[in-house]
Amino acid sequence: MNRRGALGVLLALAAARRASYAQQQGKVRRIGYLSPGSPPGMHDDWLNALRRAGYEEGRNIAVERRYAEGQVARLSALADELVRLDVELIVAYLNDASDAAARATKTKPIVMFANMFPAERGLIKSLAQPGGNVTGTVWWANPNVTRLKMLQIVKDAVPKARRVSWLTNLNEPQYRFYDLSELHRSAAAIGLGVQLVGMSNIAEKNAALDRIAAYRPDALFVGGSLSTFGVFPEVAAFAIKRKLVSLSDGSSFVQAGGLLAYGPDIHDLVDRTVSYIDRILQGAKPGDLPVEQATKWRFELNAKTARAIGFKPSTTFMMGVDRRVE
Repeated sequence: MNRRGALGVLLALAAARRASYAQQQGKVRRIGYLSPGSPPGMHDDWLNALRRAGYEEGRNIAVERRYAEGQVARLSALADELVRLDVELIVAYLNDASDAAARATKTKPIVMFANMFPAERGLIKSLAQPGGNVTGTVWWANPNVTRLKMLQIVKDAVPKARRVSWLTNLNEPQYRFYDLSELHRSAAAIGLGVQLVGMSNIAEKNAALDRIAAYRPDALFVGGSLSTFGVFPEVAAFAIKRKLVSLSDGSSFVQAGGLLAYGPDIHDLVDRTVSYIDRILQGAKPGDLPVEQATKWRFELNAKTARAIGFKPSTTFMMGVDRRVE
């Protein structure tokens, strides 16, 4: 083939690629969103993040949303439904949704959102090289280390604290990866005793709070789980009544009246998750995309709650607070 012929072939291939790209740009991409909870309050965050990535519902993307409304057992059927709808990928919020999606398909891409222990749970080979059809973002890179950070915040907030209650759903599968004995040892090293209080469903709330009241802690940590999300206002009110410093790992707790929240910036994590959607829709393989850990963190304080319980932290402590909620 002479130069002119070769040039013609290259120009034809380039034109074909441009035509294919233009066709893809005009195509409505269909994705799924699977959550164990109810429709999220961060709905606008997702829409804004998608727009920043060049996608707009009703124009070039359609999102099939499925919510289990707190009934984890429904997730498998909902995941199967998304697979039957032939969505191009599934965004799975929290561990239970990712596990259900992974059971439903080994071929469609799955983008984890705010997961924990994905390698230990067998969803990926490693954070750096996930392999297979699953990738996405994790909430805590190392939950064991982060839990110790929470205890240190309690100690910094209340230097004289001796006992802290830890309310969460201890029956959630990821707890088998926590080193609870190390948690107790590390807490003891900074002068804290830890009472672990399990609450596997909302019906157990009163019994759990009675146990905490009997322990008479100096502070209360509320772990984020489906069983606790729905009772954040009641738990926050419980802590206020007893003038307890309360802390969780998500800003929704502070919005509900809790005193402190320390955790990943959810808005940033949504943006990072949407970047996976974009890359996969453009042809990237999920197994080739390293799982991203949260890199932006927010420390929030509810000023109204602080006044209600007489919380007057040191200037040094307040310098670490990123946002005050009134």
